[in-house]
Amino acid sequence: MAVSQPILRRTVGAFLLIATVGAVAFGVSRALEPMAWDPRLEPYVAFVEEARALEFTEPVTVRQTDVAAALRADAGAADAAYAEEFGDGGEFVDVESIAFELLGLIAPRDTTEGTDLADDRAEVQAASSAAFYDSQTKEIVIPPGDVTPWMASVIVHELTHALQDQHGLLDYAPWTVDDALMQRALTEGDADRVEAAWYHAQDTQTQVAIDEVYANVEAAPSTFLDATFAAPYLLGDPFVARTVAIDGPERLEFMQRDGAGSTERLIDPRSDTPRPAKAKDRYATLEGTTDDDIVGGGTVGALGLYQLLAPETGHEAALVAVQGYDFDDYVVAYESDRYCMALAVWVDSAEDAEELQAAIRSLGPTATTADRGVPAAPSVQFSICEGDAPLTSPEAQSVESLLPLQEALWGEVPQP
Repeated sequence: MAVSQPILRRTVGAFLLIATVGAVAFGVSRALEPMAWDPRLEPYVAFVEEARALEFTEPVTVRQTDVAAALRADAGAADAAYAEEFGDGGEFVDVESIAFELLGLIAPRDTTEGTDLADDRAEVQAASSAAFYDSQTKEIVIPPGDVTPWMASVIVHELTHALQDQHGLLDYAPWTVDDALMQRALTEGDADRVEAAWYHAQDTQTQVAIDEVYANVEAAPSTFLDATFAAPYLLGDPFVARTVAIDGPERLEFMQRDGAGSTERLIDPRSDTPRPAKAKDRYATLEGTTDDDIVGGGTVGALGLYQLLAPETGHEAALVAVQGYDFDDYVVAYESDRYCMALAVWVDSAEDAEELQAAIRSLGPTATTADRGVPAAPSVQFSICEGDAPLTSPEAQSVESLLPLQEALWGEVPQP
């Protein structure tokens, strides 16, 4: 790496990741605010406050239980609350799953490995999380047993999330999945920064004990969803480090409160310059379809495009193609007994459009450019249908595909 990575998420395959913040727990009432600190947390409170230059406004509680089971229960409670509030509304079409299947990022629905993105995201979260901070109950959830040196580093990470929550840094409501991923990168990169400071403040024996936990993680094949779950840690760490080094923690807090845009900024840290806002209308179109055929739409995001391209074109070509990304839009339609999707990606210049168009064409589909009345910001568009060859295969997706990008991003972090 260009600079020494401050903490330890280098194991690929079965990532042993520190916790998801703000686990959804609809229907769970907030725990009573404690009057005093839990003794399991008290040794780390002052360190977190000093490292983050913020103070806790109230003590935080701990619940020791099976972490994976607790996350699965939270996901089930969220599903039940959604069903109760909105009803089934007729047949539900998982548009995002269909779009990502057509691209080849996840397995088709007609195989035994077929993907339901919402359920599978929850399962990856449950299987990959060592602990979590629950923003609904205001608890840190850790596994049963003694607090080992490694679990102490986990607690420092989760206490940082609790501190973020108490200062309104978890309140931003993302508009898109891509926006939400960027916010998680800010949140997790911030907590990793504090955790890394704690690790480096420990004696050699403690550091070795923590290192041994990560060294003993058993590697396993990973998927697009594993890589997406790992991305806020892998890519958020260097992005947050760069932000704090250049603009200070105040800039980080501003982005946490007001939003930082899409994962474009994780792909290209030099894209920090604000751009004029553009209306996010439905620019993607499918020839021969009517509004009645459209079943929904969404965004892939800069990181999703990178993950699509990198296994097929290589890291450098994918990075060049995605730099210049502004926003994207896809629609999914059902016509003649099959699903089709159209994707339009807006970029910053005609040169950016040519680079992205060439990369997409190398995967097979016919990609075209259009100005849409804004010559300075063209879009690159293509469509794909069931029965067409997917652009990549689920087996090509892995956490490992993000590691060259992480290394490049660490090279953007200013040296002290």
